[in-house]
Amino acid sequence: MQNRLNRKVAPILRPLQSLKITPPQKLQLDNDVPIYLWNMGTQEVAMIRLVFQAGRWHEQHRLSAEFTARMLREGTAQMTGRQLHNRIEYHGATLKSSANKDYASITLFTLTKHLPYLLPVLREILIEANFPEKELQTIVQNSKQKLLVNLEQNDYLAQRHFNRAIFGGEHPYGYNVQVSDYDQVNTDALKEFFQQRYVPNNCQIYIAGKLSEKEIGLVNRYLGTSDWQKRTIEGKPNHTIPTYMAQKQYISKKGSVQAAICMGQPLFNKTHPDYPAFYVLNTLFGGFFGSRLMSNIREEKGLTYGIYSSNISFLRAGYWSISTEVADDAWEETMKEIFLEMNRLKNTLVEDEELSLVKSYLMGNLLSSVDGAFNLASALEGTYLYGLDIDYLYQLIATIEQVTPSDLQLLACKYFDEQQLTQVIVGK
Repeated sequence: MQNRLNRKVAPILRPLQSLKITPPQKLQLDNDVPIYLWNMGTQEVAMIRLVFQAGRWHEQHRLSAEFTARMLREGTAQMTGRQLHNRIEYHGATLKSSANKDYASITLFTLTKHLPYLLPVLREILIEANFPEKELQTIVQNSKQKLLVNLEQNDYLAQRHFNRAIFGGEHPYGYNVQVSDYDQVNTDALKEFFQQRYVPNNCQIYIAGKLSEKEIGLVNRYLGTSDWQKRTIEGKPNHTIPTYMAQKQYISKKGSVQAAICMGQPLFNKTHPDYPAFYVLNTLFGGFFGSRLMSNIREEKGLTYGIYSSNISFLRAGYWSISTEVADDAWEETMKEIFLEMNRLKNTLVEDEELSLVKSYLMGNLLSSVDGAFNLASALEGTYLYGLDIDYLYQLIATIEQVTPSDLQLLACKYFDEQQLTQVIVGK
């Protein structure tokens, strides 16, 4: 057979010639809520995401942000949670709500033709969510049980201790939820948080899919109404991160077969000028399956199933971390190999072939992240919320294409410092 695929030969890597990123159309509802619209695609589907500054950063009581977001789907003045779920499912749609460290969001995925039936539901949630006590207690109890299960996992414990070491135990980026915190969650606190933060003057809307002027008008009709009232948002929280000092913590957990390692340091978020190049460096070091850490510690030494490094970006801070689980008697050897790989990048230039592979991987990821209306909206949402714009993605692409081995070595020398790393090990 001619042209049979030879699976022993890797496919040829070809550089991406160009990447065109479609900017959104910027609109405004009658109540001044800004809209970022990607009216594109061939399928009659739509995504509508409402984003509020209503994450952990903004809460006055622990867990208010998380439980307010989770309870939005549990009932309104007109519908029980079951009725609301049935209405969404009847139309084959999906409604999600969640909160993270900085923001909360409500996202609707639906066929475009069902928007006339589902936008009124979304509007009712925004105006009449009622946080029923019975449903709240069920969710609280389930969350308690989930936390108790997680607390038996070494990697979960290591991450908790690491977060606290980096940001402090009282900071919204660093505090760890305790079982007793769930007993303080109550409907009055959630309603107050909802009324303060889920308002039009604290909202941005991201819409993607194939929509006509009619559907866009429906969005304005149901979400741009005057009965969804603006409110004065009281004060701007100002949480101070304590002065950082690197720590070494060993947490003994009897009966452990494996040791969990979580190590790293405070770093910058994506608004920092070094972020794009460090993004490349981190990927090469431990950010994907073909990284230095994986090649050494998994493939060569056989010490772990997986090890990764990550540069995490929050709106007001960031951190860099390395995490893995190894046999309980192998964590010291693993740490030595991690430091060895850090020093290799500081002392020896990356070869062009290896850097080319990493660049191709990152460009492929970027290409898939902006492929399709929904992905594109999500990717650019993650820039606009930081006060950046579409140029940021083009600058990221340019950095990936142009960064040199010398650039990466300089960054490694600047940021890879063993003495600055907080090291948390949870094991026997």
